[in-house]
Amino acid sequence: MANLIIYRGLPGCGKTASALEEIRCHPRGTMCKISRDDHRRHVFATHYRPESDDFEDLVTVLQFAAIRAALNQGVDVLCDDTNLYPEHTARLMHLALDCGAKWYIRDLTHVPLEVCTERDALRPLEYRVGAKTIRAMYDRHCVDGWAPMPIPALDTEEAV
Repeated sequence: MANLIIYRGLPGCGKTASALEEIRCHPRGTMCKISRDDHRRHVFATHYRPESDDFEDLVTVLQFAAIRAALNQGVDVLCDDTNLYPEHTARLMHLALDCGAKWYIRDLTHVPLEVCTERDALRPLEYRVGAKTIRAMYDRHCVDGWAPMPIPALDTEEAV
């Protein structure tokens, strides 16, 4: 049975570094990383969110198709997006269940905001998110406290 590992956390908290290290520790071809940033880079030549929701909808379709294909092949998937919106995390959880896979949450929301912005500043310029954007994400998603984020409840009627 394949697994979907859903990372959660701010940019710069170590999601991608952790995912890449985990892949290196597993036999080749048994685990892959599928992220929205990777799809944005491939389709739009940028890892930032496009101006149009239509483009972002395409990123979602591509990402979910890739995750579904990998899980159906028995490959474990690491999803290293921020996954700070509960509804997106819930859709990923449903996708895993729909593929007969297990899902797990790797919550990195305990990484301090200052550490995230410091790490982001060390990235190559074209990959930086920016302290202002990271702070805005922190302010938007930590209304009732921060780490760890609650795991969304799954509606058994909801489909992916």
